[in-house]
Amino acid sequence: MEVRRESLPSGRAQAHLPMKVYRGRARGGNETVIPAHVWTGDMSDTAAMEVWLARIDAAAATPN
Repeated sequence: MEVRRESLPSGRAQAHLPMKVYRGRARGGNETVIPAHVWTGDMSDTAAMEVWLARIDAAAATPN
């Protein structure tokens, strides 16, 4: 994404403004992305999350 930098009049700070326009994008501006896979377990349970991710990966690798 292209970023435009502008110094504020005081010279003590800069504003960084993203300059990007999406035309024909299916999702609107400020519209929440809804994930295809949602982890509902405990975020600190690394082993369970790894198993969950492996199952998603295996399902994606299986031909339909």
